[in-house]
Order: sequence, then C-alpha cells, then structure tokens
Amino acid sequence: GNTIQGKLIQVRSRGRVLKLASFWGAVFAILLAGLLMPGWLEGENGKFHPIFGFAGFCFAIAAVCALLLKEHRDDFRQQDETPIGIFRNIMRTLREDRHFRRLCLVGALFSVSIMLFPHYQPMGKDELDFSLKSIVLWVIVQNAGTGLFSVVMGPIADRHGCRRVLRLILLLVAVTPLLAVTLSNSQAEWSRCYWSVFLLIGLTPVVIKVFHNYTLEMPPPSEHTRYLAVMSLCVSGPLMASPIAGLSIDLFSYTPVFIGVSATVSLAWLLTFTLLEPRDQS
Repeated sequence: GNTIQGKLIQVRSRGRVLKLASFWGAVFAILLAGLLMPGWLEGENGKFHPIFGFAGFCFAIAAVCALLLKEHRDDFRQQDETPIGIFRNIMRTLREDRHFRRLCLVGALFSVSIMLFPHYQPMGKDELDFSLKSIVLWVIVQNAGTGLFSVVMGPIADRHGCRRVLRLILLLVAVTPLLAVTLSNSQAEWSRCYWSVFLLIGLTPVVIKVFHNYTLEMPPPSEHTRYLAVMSLCVSGPLMASPIAGLSIDLFSYTPVFIGVSATVSLAWLLTFTLLEPRDQS
C-alpha cells in the first residue's frame, strides 16, 4: 500500500491522504465500537472472539478491495534473491545511506512504545479498578485521537515536511506512559481522566504512517520498495522483545517500565533534530 502511494500520490499531497483516510476510518471505527462492543462485553468476562472475528472480517474486505486496484507496469525487474541476499541488501541500505539509517534508528526507538499497548488496559484495571466495559470508552477515545491528530498533522506534513511532524508527535508519545503512571497513582477525581491516555495512544497509527511517508521521500522511486521494507523491519523488529516488557512489569511493577519506555522515546525525539529534511535537498 505504501509503495502504491509512492507511485500515485505526490509528495505534498500525502499528508492530505493521511488526514482523509485516518479521519474517516476513525469515524467508522467509533460508530461500530459504540454499536457493537457494549453487547459483546456484557457479563463478567465479556466475549472477545466476536471482536477479533469482526476485525479479521474487515481485514479480509480490505484485501479484496486491494485486488481491485490497477497498477501500471514499469520496466523495473527485481532479481531473484536468497534470504541471505535479501539480508545483505538490507544491511547495505543501512550502511550506505546514513541519513536513512538515522531515521530507522528513530523508528526502532519509537516502536518500543508499542510494547506497552497490551498493558494500558490491565494497568487501568489493576491500579484503578476499572470495569471491563471501560474498554468501550477507551476504544472510542483512541480512535478519536487517531482521527483528530491525523487532521492536524496531515496538513503540517504537506506544508513543512515529515521531520517537523515527527518532532511534534514523538514528544506526545513520550509523554503518554508518564501520563498513565501519574493518573494511575493519583486521587480518585484525577484517575477518572485515565481515558486521556488512550487519546494519546491514538497517535501511534499516525506516527507509523509518517515514518512511511518520510521514507518515501528519501530514495528515488525505483528504491521505494526496498527502503519501505527496511523501515518496516526496523519498526517491527523491536516488537519481538514484547514478552520482556510483560515480564518486567511482573517483576518491577508498571511504573519503572513505563518510565523507561518514556525515556527511550524521548531519545528518539532528540534524534529527530539530527534528521535530514529531504525537501531541503530538492
């Protein structure tokens, strides 16, 4: 999908596509969550298999829609490579392009924050004794955050570049775990604002899309596929260590782990000040 966008959408229009796609996607997600999830979560333990089944069904529809897209052939021919050759290509890309290598490092540090995704809901339940039905509100707020931030950040990306957007949103991502810790340890009247944590969690899909759009601006079009593959690997690679986050929470509690993740994302934010802005080179 990102490769197709690189072919079809001009650089200064990709933020607009991000805004429209994320906003309308969030609207439909909010409506469906409000209509369907309360019934699925009735009872003491709720029923999660309809939630995951419905999500899988929507992914299947998206896959069918992708088959209907028409893509014009080009003259580029990818040589067949072994897995070792593919790995060498990845390492060569990182070795030869220092500016992209730094962007990949920022992406990898950011992805550490995604490890906390499964733990925000248990944190609210364990520390603040929220009921299972609170998930409905949190899902709605999270999707509202995605729509809201995409509407704001899309035009900024088109006008000023993806680097400026990363500087803005990574700072908010770094604040999210600290906000969760603060609210979970606060008095009752403040703990009711725990939903605001999920508003900021809604940033994550926007950040990932900005990384992909940023990547599309760095190489020539013939290298889009390879660069996007490397970026996706750098963002998803650290997630393989997600069980460590859960184990660390079991051993040390939520607070030190959440603070550590916040510090890691803060480092990613600081590194954005060393990134290249591709539009300055054109």
